Amino acid sequence: MFRIEFFVEDRNLAATLRGIAGLAKGTPNVQPVVEVPARANGDILGLLSAYMAKHPGTIDANYLRTFQQSVGRSPHGYNNLLFRATEAKLLKRGRKQGNGYVYDRVGAK
Repeated sequence: MFRIEFFVEDRNLAATLRGIAGLAKGTPNVQPVVEVPARANGDILGLLSAYMAKHPGTIDANYLRTFQQSVGRSPHGYNNLLFRATEAKLLKRGRKQGNGYVYDRVGAK
C-alpha cells in the first residue's frame, strides 16, 4: 500500500476524485493551497525564458527535454514547446548539428 500526495488545479479536482474513487481506500484529504509555485501550469514560455537565463548552454532538443522535465512536464512535448518558442520569437533556428538543429536565443516574448 502507498500514500500519494499531489497538487491539482481547481478545474481538475472533480475529475481527479472521480478517477481515484474505486481505487483509493478511505476518503481523500482535500485541502486548498494558497501559493503553490507555478511549475507545470504556469506561462511555459516565461518559465523557459527564466530557465535559459539560469542555465546557459546550447539550446537543442536535449536542452528542451531537460527543461520540460524540470517543470514537471513530459519530455516528449519538447517539439510543441520549440514550435511555440519560435512562433513567439523567443528562439530562432540556427545551424544544423547532427540530426537536428541548434537554436539561438532571440529575446523575451
